[in-house]
Amino acid sequence: MEDKVESVLGFLGFVLRQLAFEAIFFWPGWAVLKVLTLGRYPRLRGQYLNLDYTEITLIVFVGVLSVFGLVVLAAKFWPEMVQVSST
Repeated sequence: MEDKVESVLGFLGFVLRQLAFEAIFFWPGWAVLKVLTLGRYPRLRGQYLNLDYTEITLIVFVGVLSVFGLVVLAAKFWPEMVQVSST
């Protein structure tokens, strides 16, 4: 009985993590792809219901890369910006 409950809770945890991950990184990925493809991809808002899961995964992956890149750039240049403005 404990194994079944553990399996169900593990599955629910996985689903919630996936949904949260996609909710956080979908929109930054969407914006980056819109800029890079000059507005051609991703499709119009009404067509989001027809997106394949691989397309959603691609958008989320681009979102992860872009957010990670922004964090790395901020970590690299932020101390220099603070030192310049304080002197």
